[in-house]
Amino acid sequence: MHRWIFNWLGSETGFVLFSPCYNRDVPERKYKRDTVLVYLDTSIPSFLIRDHRTEPEIVKMQEVTFRLWRDKRFQFVISQRVIDEIQVGKHSDKVKLRLQAVEKLGILEITEEIEFLATLLLQAQALPPDQESDAIHVAVATVNEVPYLVTWNLRHLANPNQKIQFDRVCKTAGYFPVRILTPKQLLEIET
Repeated sequence: MHRWIFNWLGSETGFVLFSPCYNRDVPERKYKRDTVLVYLDTSIPSFLIRDHRTEPEIVKMQEVTFRLWRDKRFQFVISQRVIDEIQVGKHSDKVKLRLQAVEKLGILEITEEIEFLATLLLQAQALPPDQESDAIHVAVATVNEVPYLVTWNLRHLANPNQKIQFDRVCKTAGYFPVRILTPKQLLEIET
């Protein structure tokens, strides 16, 4: 099965017809019944494994992250991009703890289709050009039809203005957009 993708790239270029994008066959998922699938970006394992902080806002964010992590209503997945990003760090002991925290999570593959959608997000300026990793996170969750992407990245991902742009690009490309939320917002949702 294939579909033609049209993308609005701005007033200078108008609509552009891309070559067919093949919707890969998604293997049968082995997810827990009665749970909600949630894609975690890198900020979540980073908040799980952080130095002790005293700033009230950061402390609250860490507490909410721990509550989310223990909530059995959700099944968490990540991508190789998350693993690559959490391996970067000054403190090897923290890197090791982050990797241990995510080692039992499902890992979604980064395919050509995902890279293509990430490129569309960047071309449409839904994200700044240097935020390729954030575009990958959105594309992984969207293409894999994960209902939620959870992040503490308020600047580029969990930002209502950005969300409008993500939705526009994803819908134009033929995808149902992922809901991007903070851990606090997800915990408030009735599932």
